[in-house]
Amino acid sequence: MVRSRKEAMVERMELRRWWESKYLWGLTPVLIWALIQGIDRQPADPAAPIVLQNQEYCQPLTRETIRLGTFNIHGFKGRDGVADIARTKKSLADLDLVVLQEAHGAPFGFWENDVTQLGAEMQMASCFAATEERYWSESFGNGLITKVPVEQIWRIPLQGTQGRKFRNALVTCFELDGQRVNLISSHLDKRQDHDVQLKAIIELFWSVSEPAVLLGDFNTRIDDSQLRALINDPRIDEVISGDQHPSDKGVDWIFTRGLRARAAEVRDLGASDHPVLCGEFELIQEGDPESMPVQITHLLPDGTRRE
Repeated sequence: MVRSRKEAMVERMELRRWWESKYLWGLTPVLIWALIQGIDRQPADPAAPIVLQNQEYCQPLTRETIRLGTFNIHGFKGRDGVADIARTKKSLADLDLVVLQEAHGAPFGFWENDVTQLGAEMQMASCFAATEERYWSESFGNGLITKVPVEQIWRIPLQGTQGRKFRNALVTCFELDGQRVNLISSHLDKRQDHDVQLKAIIELFWSVSEPAVLLGDFNTRIDDSQLRALINDPRIDEVISGDQHPSDKGVDWIFTRGLRARAAEVRDLGASDHPVLCGEFELIQEGDPESMPVQITHLLPDGTRRE
């Protein structure tokens, strides 16, 4: 039986549709797996290089002090639920170097992460040290913005047992009055991994030479035993006690070795659910007392200052 030209064409089209459906069904599990991988949070690659953006904004210090701060920016979202980068900028005015927590990336890398945006707005160099990846891009983590040059920046993963809530420590150094100062920053888990992570960053703090700074959001209140041991150590200067915070959190900290604060501030302008902790620091010279009483100023949401 001789098929007509039309019948042959129909048969080829049906065969083609059959193969296309086979390919589609074969690809479906792959596409589903890829989607799950994109949605699921994964730890950021600790070996991926951390690039300091806009280094042209960095200039060596011309004075013997540096103004340091730590701020959990909460994705620029204030206590009123409104995201406003302008309030964050105002909260960090006049600081030389600030470490940041709860900075967000962008799905698929479509726009700049929070740290890069803030650095560009404030004309400061910046780096984003992501703790996790999602949607095939760095999605959440820590960072810093700086007006002073910093050396190589490392991120060190911290132990986590929850399959998410990944954490790291950011480590770098800068020069103050001719000396290298080591800086360690972190944002710790508040639940089952907290104690192990706090122990790790304290050990890291002791392992580096002084002068050194340990600062960040440790999700740790003043009654924590590990923290109390650090506060009570005569070799450590703890800048702002947790019970002096103007909020109910009291989980952000600045500790120093070989440095002391000339002045300290708690800035709570409503730019986040955390205040900014900051201070002006100098090297401890031979013969100087290890620490001196520091006047702490509280900058409140209405712009008033309270000693």
